[in-house]
Amino acid sequence: RMSAPTTGSLNKFAIYNYTAGKVFTLKFKLRLGAADGSIPSASNGAWSLFVGDGNSYITDVGFSGGESFLGMQLIFGNGGAITVGIRVGSLWIALGLPSEVFQQGTNFTVEIYGNNSGTTQNYSNNGPRNVAANKWDLWVNGVLQGDELPKAALPGNTNIDSWMIYGESSSGNTANIFLDDIYYTNTISEFPLPVNLSSFNVNASGRNVLLNWITSSEVNNSGFYVERCKKELNTDIKWECISFVPGNGT
Repeated sequence: RMSAPTTGSLNKFAIYNYTAGKVFTLKFKLRLGAADGSIPSASNGAWSLFVGDGNSYITDVGFSGGESFLGMQLIFGNGGAITVGIRVGSLWIALGLPSEVFQQGTNFTVEIYGNNSGTTQNYSNNGPRNVAANKWDLWVNGVLQGDELPKAALPGNTNIDSWMIYGESSSGNTANIFLDDIYYTNTISEFPLPVNLSSFNVNASGRNVLLNWITSSEVNNSGFYVERCKKELNTDIKWECISFVPGNGT
């Protein structure tokens, strides 16, 4: 949980300088509301999400337009309403989403598919989908709420290696955000996995191979199939399942 501070300061969470890519999938659970997660009457403050590359993701300052592929704001307004703005080029515009898409005191699952490459990228979410070059798709609770949204000012066909979210301009620190089950990959994920690996090691001993992995989180995970591939002379590579390792559920 983080609280948005008053005007003049930021409360920021950032992950930066990871393995870069020109496309990405970002998924997380989101809740907006009071410090205990309930529905407050907060009517000011904003939370901003940025994905891109540059020094603004490393320092304690706000965003830089030229370093942002994606910019999205969740703005607290009168009566506790949440409105959404996105960064288009060097400007903010209202996305015009229905009021029920984001509400205080309610859990939401947000999925973003970003494409800063020069070609259309395919993925699957409730059926076959695609996102055009220099565009991004926004899904909320399994519903496509923003189809091929325009990007901000980060040059096209350049790498992305950082993202951040920060809060600001909330009198009394009443605008709160909760984030959980964060998933990121620098590919357009066909089926975003509910499993996050913290390590994966392979050790060979003669003709034997030992696989050892650790997960940092699992969601409804039945387990892992271990497969082996082999290629005989003048034949295609074939995969066969040799083991199943139970998961930890959630």
